[in-house]
Amino acid sequence: VLADNARRISDAGRELHKRLATFAEHLGKVGRSLDSSVKSYNSAVSSLETRILPSARKFETLEASESNISLEAPADIDSLAKQPREIEQPREIVEPAEGFEGFTVKESPSAENASSAADDFRAALDQ
Repeated sequence: VLADNARRISDAGRELHKRLATFAEHLGKVGRSLDSSVKSYNSAVSSLETRILPSARKFETLEASESNISLEAPADIDSLAKQPREIEQPREIVEPAEGFEGFTVKESPSAENASSAADDFRAALDQ
């Protein structure tokens, strides 16, 4: 029964890890898309300010427009202030979750160490 539960926990952990990796990939794509969108928006605002509005304001000078309407460009988005946050790797578990007392992680394991630990765990289950 204990080995069966350990196997189920291992399987659930692998599935959760796979799902987290997929989610992190999607989140990274969203961040890159946001960056690209901000750059495109700012380019459009710049074009509006430097090319389109100066030509359109000539109508105001010639009094050929509505006097109560003025043409203003929208503000740029400060891309540095709006940078998406990087996903941080946890470095230490301060308070273990209920049922996991005694387990602590001082650093995120390297892929090599994590793979080795997973292999050791599987080997123990097979015995």
